[in-house]
Amino acid sequence: MNLKKLMLGAAVAAGVSMQVYGGSRVMQSTGENQPMRETAMTNPLVFGHNRLTLITPTLFRLESTTDGRFIDERTMFAYDRTSLLADSLYSVEKIEEEGIGSQYPVYRITTPALRIEYVDDGHPFSTSNLTAYFNYRGKEKKFTIRQIQRGNLGGPIETLDRVKSEVPLGNGLLSTDGWHVIDDNRADFLDSDGWISPRPYMPGHLHDFYCFVYGTDYRAALRSLGAISGRTPMTRKWVHGVWYSKYQDYSTEELLEVIDGYRRHGYPLDNAVLDMGWHTNTLTTARVITANATGRDIPGTAISFPTPKPL
Repeated sequence: MNLKKLMLGAAVAAGVSMQVYGGSRVMQSTGENQPMRETAMTNPLVFGHNRLTLITPTLFRLESTTDGRFIDERTMFAYDRTSLLADSLYSVEKIEEEGIGSQYPVYRITTPALRIEYVDDGHPFSTSNLTAYFNYRGKEKKFTIRQIQRGNLGGPIETLDRVKSEVPLGNGLLSTDGWHVIDDNRADFLDSDGWISPRPYMPGHLHDFYCFVYGTDYRAALRSLGAISGRTPMTRKWVHGVWYSKYQDYSTEELLEVIDGYRRHGYPLDNAVLDMGWHTNTLTTARVITANATGRDIPGTAISFPTPKPL
């Protein structure tokens, strides 16, 4: 029996009326003072100028705007827009709870891992109108988008240049708090060909939060990251081998001499990396990449390897 059937039975037993909108059932309290508004509850869930998107059981997206213009384009972070939580895995209840926004519609959104309660007060998503509840070591824990995170386990470091000792790490996805939020309101877009496209000026788009709320299920957090950012393929064996990289301007002959040196000394070499010295910086990165990929001479470049095939 799926989640929605269970909720339907509980609603009937409690004397709660249920209406069906799109792919998700919307249950409405029979209380006489309950403010009623029929809203099509399909995923993404739109509440006026706010939009809540259920991506996985432990990942949801919160967008708030002043003009109702939401972002559906892919970004450098949100590479895959096709991932949406299936209709059979969530439900939406229209409820009324004493002391919580009694003058506004209150919605309870349930996934297999979360219970989200939202007061549709017409304001942007905030700590005062949206709370998510999740299981953390057998106890219910509360999440809001402005909480302070204290147990982050650290993220990647962008470069090891000039690093000679221990360096502090920035925040990463995993945290002993059981949640992490990524703000994607500044990332550039990706066009249909996968190229970076400058983000248009959208002053009415207030925030774009991706809320990973996973408790102690770190694997679920990583699966959610793959759902929105794209799956990471398994690395090949040569990736874990010996690398040679030096920031230096090389010619074809010089680079071949380095590789021959490894052979003469019987030392393995799996990867040889050319730093940015293989070209001048007089052109944009995109034009230099094109020059390298095609082997064509583009005016204004000085490519150190005009014939890369012998390498």
